[in-house]
Amino acid sequence: GDLAGNRFSVVLRGVPAEVCSDEGRVVVDRCFDALATNGFINYFGEQRFGSQQIHSFQVGAALLAGNHEAALRLILGDD
Repeated sequence: GDLAGNRFSVVLRGVPAEVCSDEGRVVVDRCFDALATNGFINYFGEQRFGSQQIHSFQVGAALLAGNHEAALRLILGDD
C-alpha cells in the first residue's frame, strides 16, 4: 500500500529443497520482485463490509481446487 505503516514480513515454511537451490532462489526473488512492483489484489471494502456480488467462499473454493481462472472470474464478475 501507500501507507508508511503498511509493511509486513512473509515467512515461508515447508519449502521443498529444490526451491532452496540457487535456481529456486532466483525464481522466488523474481516472484517477490513482481509482487513489489505490481502489488496484490486488496478488496478492503469486501473484507471489511462484505459484498453481495463477490462470494468469497466460492473464490476460496476455486483457489483451493487450483482453479485460478475461475477464482479470477468470480472476483472480476466475469461469468
